[in-house]
Amino acid sequence: MPNQSLPFFPELYEGDCLYDILTRFHAGSGHITSYGTFRELFGACLDLRPTITIPYRVGLASVWFDNNPWVTPQILRDNHTAWQYLQLCSVFSERAILPISSANQKRGRRIQTRIRQTLQGGISSLRYCPICLMQDSLHGKPFWHQLHQLQGVKYCPIHHVQIQNSDISITKRLMRYVPASTYLELIPVVQRPRLKDTLPSVKDDVNGKSYIILANTIDWLLKNGLTLGRGIELAQRYNAAIGKTSTLPISGTDLSELILNFWGMDFLTELFHNSEIGLERVKKFALDTLTPLEHALVIGAIGVEKLSNLN
Repeated sequence: MPNQSLPFFPELYEGDCLYDILTRFHAGSGHITSYGTFRELFGACLDLRPTITIPYRVGLASVWFDNNPWVTPQILRDNHTAWQYLQLCSVFSERAILPISSANQKRGRRIQTRIRQTLQGGISSLRYCPICLMQDSLHGKPFWHQLHQLQGVKYCPIHHVQIQNSDISITKRLMRYVPASTYLELIPVVQRPRLKDTLPSVKDDVNGKSYIILANTIDWLLKNGLTLGRGIELAQRYNAAIGKTSTLPISGTDLSELILNFWGMDFLTELFHNSEIGLERVKKFALDTLTPLEHALVIGAIGVEKLSNLN
């Protein structure tokens, strides 16, 4: 573990992920290879895949920033990882991820893998929206967006074009820092003005509108998930949203019907790649086993404004 603060750290961008922050540090660090950056950041080489979505070793922020009150472990966790979205899921508690988020992480590899699979499903590489990269460059530097790395996000909710796969695999250990600007540089300047017209878009997809609603919902949860609470508090919000005054947790039948009636079986089948959608599991166990994506389906059906306004 490093024992001194870093000489500089890159600006934090709204919507970026921890991996992106680290890659931009590497780009400006002067290190020729990733090894030097690993040593300076973590004191050793490690698999960077958890930094794409998880608050992996964010406790080091106290060292990196020399106890700077403007950049704390909590700020990195809440604003630059998928924690606010993940915490809706009862399976992964704040206590459970402490070994992962602490400065001197020594265990928790199994839960890291479970969390990554829960958040990312079958995503096999880092992903990006080419239009976002171009717009990011106008206000700073292109960056890896947290939203684009999550299961269920097929289209960019801002530009309505399909999210693209990079050639940076996350099916095996990730041991290099690759800035998102690499993929902007691959787009010829002459093609950029009309690039949006050449990419697969929502208008060509019968389920396109549903994907945009889902992406917007997940994006909102990445920034506001903690305001909804979890467990009993979240269950009571769900009950109130569907017009029930019961103090008991919302039933699995109500949840599965809400998901199916709003989204439709065709969309759900495509979203889960024709595999078990889990509605029977939802009926049986209700909130206890809902994944973040399933919570997003419930919240998308209810509407984030309605849900967030419930006390």
